[in-house]
This record gives sequence, C-alpha cells and structure tokens, in this order.
Amino acid sequence: MNLELKIPPLLIMVIFGIISWLIAIYTPSSEWLVNIQIAATSFFFVTGSLFLLSSLSLFRKNKTTVNPLEPKATSIIVTTGIYSISRNPMYVGMLLYLLSWGLYLSNYFSILMNAGFIFYINVFQIIPEEKILTQQFGQKYKKYQSQVRRWI
Repeated sequence: MNLELKIPPLLIMVIFGIISWLIAIYTPSSEWLVNIQIAATSFFFVTGSLFLLSSLSLFRKNKTTVNPLEPKATSIIVTTGIYSISRNPMYVGMLLYLLSWGLYLSNYFSILMNAGFIFYINVFQIIPEEKILTQQFGQKYKKYQSQVRRWI
C-alpha cells in the first residue's frame, strides 16, 4: 500500500503521541529535575504553537490551501515569515509538540519516537509534496529549496 499523501500529518502526530504514551506506560521513566522538565516542556509546546499558528496564518493570508493531502491545490509558494527559515514549519510545530509530550512523559523512549515521526513525514509527506510543487512551480520552487532548509 502506497502511503504517500494518504494520511493527514495531524493524525500521524496524534498516532505517534499515543504510541509515545503507551511506551511511557510500559517502560521505565526517568526522574528528571522537575523545574527543568516543566520549563523545557513549556518551551517546546509554545514554540511549536508559534510555528503552527504563524504558518497557518500565512497560508490563509496568501489564500492558498492548508490541506497537506492536496498539494496540487497550492496556488502560491509562501516564502515569507516563518517560511523564510523552514519550508515545513507546520511539521516542525508538530515535531515540537511531540518533543514536548515526550518530555512531559519523562520517558527517553517516547522522545526517541520523534525520529520515527521525522522519518515518516519526510518519506510519505514532504518528499511527495516537494515533487508536486517542483512540477507545479518549477525553477521558482527549486530556488526556494536551495535557499531554505526542509526542517530548520
């Protein structure tokens, strides 16, 4: 079964979050310094929210689709704001949420689940999106790719 552009990334984030929680239940958790853990959890959650909200705001401002399953419906390449430091700030925001969740759970294995999220989103979401955007916008998108990193 070809999973490219089939499962919404938000659902993938939720699935990875649930798996992280299940892992935290059945594996030993760490006793971290509570103040540092709370600060780091809060930092990553707030930063993830800023990435998501600013990227969604720019998509709406530029009147282009936010539906990650329909990259062909993209009407413009957004390159300003948060998109000047990341080509995929929505996915960065989701990753930061998952990192925050892993820290909250105090479980190293849950934090390691982020590598699986990055792999999945790269292979089944970002690479297919980039192929379509390159076909649709050609050299303009290739130039953007050469100027801005995929994640950060």
